[in-house]
Amino acid sequence: MSVDNASELSLGDKLLALGWHQGSIFRSRDLRFSCAVIDPQSGDDPPITTRAKNRGESFVLVSQTCDVVAEYQTEPYVEALLCKPETNGSLLAAADQNSARWFLVDPNANLVAWARYRIVIDKNVLTALSPEPWPGDSARFDWFVRWLARRYDRPAIPEALVAAFQRPAEAAVRELAQSDPATINEFSGAVREIRVSVPSNETLPYRLRAVVLLKQMGLTSAQLIAIETVVSMIRGSVDSDVVALHSDHRILSPEEISLAEFLATRPLFLEYVTYQGETAAEAAAPIDRG
Repeated sequence: MSVDNASELSLGDKLLALGWHQGSIFRSRDLRFSCAVIDPQSGDDPPITTRAKNRGESFVLVSQTCDVVAEYQTEPYVEALLCKPETNGSLLAAADQNSARWFLVDPNANLVAWARYRIVIDKNVLTALSPEPWPGDSARFDWFVRWLARRYDRPAIPEALVAAFQRPAEAAVRELAQSDPATINEFSGAVREIRVSVPSNETLPYRLRAVVLLKQMGLTSAQLIAIETVVSMIRGSVDSDVVALHSDHRILSPEEISLAEFLATRPLFLEYVTYQGETAAEAAAPIDRG
C-alpha cells in the first residue's frame, strides 16, 4: 500500500511507509532538548531549560521500529538523540570505540550521537519531517542498538572494584594515549572493546578475566603488539590486593566469541583516547530559559 493511500493507513503504518525506522536520520529547526533544572536557592518550581539545534546538527531515531508502528493510543511518542558533526579527533576516537556517552553514527560525515541529548517526540510530528536511512552499514547499526541498550543493562559492580580496577585502568590508558599515541591508534583500529568477567565472588580479591573483542578477524603484528601493550598497562595499574586479573586474556573476533562468554562479561568502559576538548557544558548550544 502506498503513502498516497494515507486515509487507509494507521499512523504507524503511514510512518513506516514514509521510511521511518530505528536509526532514521532527520532534521528539524523546531525540536529542542528540554530539562528541568532545580535552583537550590529558590523555592519555586524548577524552570525548564532548552537546547536548540545548531547548524549542521540532526537527530537519529532510537525508538524501535515496532514502537513506531504501534497504535498511537498505546505508544504515542518516540525518542531520538541529537547528532553533531565532530572535528575533534579525540572525541571521534572515543565515539568509535566503547564510549557510553557518544556513538559514531556516520564515519564518513563524522556524525556523532550524543546520549545526553535525548528528546521525546509525538509521532504525529514525524509526518511533517523527512527521514533519511541509516547512513552506515548493518554491522554498525547492530552495534548502535547494543550501545543504546547497554546504558541501561550494565551490571552493578562493587565500589571497591571501581576504585581498584576501573579507574586505574582508565588512568593507565589515558597515560598511554598521551605518551604513545601510535600504539593507541593501532589498538583502537583493531579492538571493539575490552570485556571483563563479572566477579562471582564477594570476598577479596575479585577474580577477573579479560576478553579483547576485535572489530573483525585478523590482526597485523603491530595491532597484536598494541593489544599486548594496553592489556599489560591495565594489568600493572590495578590493585592486586583487590583485583586478581587472570594471567591469560582471550583475543576474539565477533565470530569467535560465544554467547555464553559474551553474556558472562561486561565492557570495560574506557575512553581509549580521552576527549580533551571542550567540556559537555561548553559543547552545548546556548540555553534558552523559558
